[in-house]
Amino acid sequence: PSIVVLQEQSSKPWKSPDKFRAAASNLCAKLATTTVRSVLLYQTTPWQQCTKTQEKELLNGYFQLAHALAKKYSANFGISLAPVGDAWLHLRRALVRMDDTNPLRLLLDRGLWDTDG
Repeated sequence: PSIVVLQEQSSKPWKSPDKFRAAASNLCAKLATTTVRSVLLYQTTPWQQCTKTQEKELLNGYFQLAHALAKKYSANFGISLAPVGDAWLHLRRALVRMDDTNPLRLLLDRGLWDTDG
Protein backbone atom coordinates (compact mmCIF):
# COMPACT_ATOMS: atom_id res chain seq x y z
CA PRO A 1 0.00 0.00 0.00
CA SER A 2 1.15 3.50 -0.82
CA ILE A 3 1.54 6.17 1.82
CA VAL A 4 1.76 9.90 1.12
CA VAL A 5 3.00 12.43 3.67
CA LEU A 6 1.66 15.98 3.38
CA GLN A 7 3.75 18.62 5.14
CA GLU A 8 3.49 22.39 4.93
CA GLN A 9 6.04 25.09 5.73
CA SER A 10 5.68 26.18 9.37
CA SER A 11 4.29 29.69 8.91
CA LYS A 12 1.90 29.24 5.99
CA PRO A 13 -0.86 27.35 7.84
CA TRP A 14 -1.48 30.23 10.27
CA LYS A 15 -0.64 33.09 7.89
CA SER A 16 -2.99 31.79 5.17
CA PRO A 17 -5.23 29.12 6.71
CA ASP A 18 -7.74 29.14 3.85
CA LYS A 19 -5.01 28.58 1.26
CA PHE A 20 -3.47 25.88 3.44
CA ARG A 21 -6.76 23.97 3.73
CA ALA A 22 -7.55 24.42 0.03
CA ALA A 23 -4.12 23.17 -1.03
CA ALA A 24 -4.38 20.08 1.18
CA SER A 25 -7.88 19.36 -0.10
CA ASN A 26 -6.75 19.77 -3.72
CA LEU A 27 -3.86 17.37 -3.16
CA CYS A 28 -6.19 14.83 -1.56
CA ALA A 29 -8.61 15.15 -4.49
CA LYS A 30 -5.77 14.27 -6.85
CA LEU A 31 -4.64 11.42 -4.59
CA ALA A 32 -8.18 10.02 -4.59
CA THR A 33 -7.68 9.07 -8.26
CA THR A 34 -4.58 6.99 -7.44
CA THR A 35 -3.81 3.78 -5.58
CA VAL A 36 -2.77 5.64 -2.42
CA ARG A 37 -4.10 3.87 0.66
CA SER A 38 -2.99 6.22 3.41
CA VAL A 39 -2.24 9.93 3.80
CA LEU A 40 -0.25 11.22 6.76
CA LEU A 41 -0.78 14.88 7.56
CA TYR A 42 2.45 16.03 9.22
CA GLN A 43 1.67 18.78 11.74
CA THR A 44 4.55 21.23 11.57
CA THR A 45 6.01 22.98 14.58
CA PRO A 46 4.85 26.53 15.23
CA TRP A 47 6.95 29.27 13.72
CA GLN A 48 9.25 30.84 16.33
CA GLN A 49 7.72 34.33 16.15
CA CYS A 50 4.05 33.36 16.12
CA THR A 51 1.88 34.44 19.03
CA LYS A 52 0.25 32.00 21.43
CA THR A 53 -3.06 32.57 19.65
CA GLN A 54 -1.51 31.86 16.26
CA GLU A 55 0.24 28.81 17.69
CA LYS A 56 -3.08 27.47 19.01
CA GLU A 57 -4.78 28.17 15.67
CA LEU A 58 -2.00 26.39 13.79
CA LEU A 59 -2.10 23.26 15.94
CA ASN A 60 -5.90 23.10 16.11
CA GLY A 61 -6.10 23.80 12.37
CA TYR A 62 -4.24 20.58 11.65
CA PHE A 63 -6.65 18.53 13.76
CA GLN A 64 -9.64 20.17 12.08
CA LEU A 65 -8.14 19.63 8.63
CA ALA A 66 -7.34 15.97 9.34
CA HIS A 67 -10.92 15.42 10.53
CA ALA A 68 -12.43 17.15 7.49
CA LEU A 69 -10.21 15.27 5.03
CA ALA A 70 -10.86 11.94 6.75
CA LYS A 71 -14.59 12.53 6.49
CA LYS A 72 -14.42 13.54 2.83
CA TYR A 73 -11.98 10.88 1.58
CA SER A 74 -12.69 7.89 3.84
CA ALA A 75 -13.82 5.83 0.84
CA ASN A 76 -10.50 6.48 -0.91
CA PHE A 77 -7.81 6.28 1.78
CA GLY A 78 -7.14 6.66 5.46
CA ILE A 79 -6.00 9.98 6.92
CA SER A 80 -3.71 10.15 9.94
CA LEU A 81 -2.17 13.08 11.77
CA ALA A 82 1.41 13.12 13.05
CA PRO A 83 1.11 15.68 15.91
CA VAL A 84 4.73 16.85 15.77
CA GLY A 85 3.79 20.47 16.51
CA ASP A 86 1.96 19.45 19.68
CA ALA A 87 4.93 17.38 20.81
CA TRP A 88 7.28 20.32 20.18
CA LEU A 89 5.00 22.65 22.16
CA HIS A 90 5.00 20.27 25.16
CA LEU A 91 8.78 19.96 24.98
CA ARG A 92 9.21 23.75 24.90
CA ARG A 93 6.97 24.09 27.95
CA ALA A 94 9.05 21.45 29.74
CA LEU A 95 12.24 23.33 28.87
CA VAL A 96 11.01 26.38 30.77
CA ARG A 97 10.96 24.25 33.91
CA MET A 98 14.46 22.82 33.37
CA ASP A 99 17.52 24.45 34.84
CA ASP A 100 20.30 25.66 32.57
CA THR A 101 22.52 22.64 33.27
CA ASN A 102 20.06 20.05 31.96
CA PRO A 103 21.71 18.33 28.96
CA LEU A 104 18.48 18.30 26.96
CA ARG A 105 17.96 22.01 27.46
CA LEU A 106 21.57 22.73 26.50
CA LEU A 107 21.14 20.73 23.30
CA LEU A 108 17.85 22.36 22.35
CA ASP A 109 19.01 25.88 23.19
CA ARG A 110 21.74 25.55 20.58
CA GLY A 111 19.40 26.26 17.74
CA LEU A 112 16.68 23.84 16.81
CA TRP A 113 14.79 26.81 15.45
CA ASP A 114 15.62 27.23 11.81
CA THR A 115 15.81 30.73 10.37
CA ASP A 116 13.33 29.83 7.62
CA GLY A 117 10.93 32.61 8.73
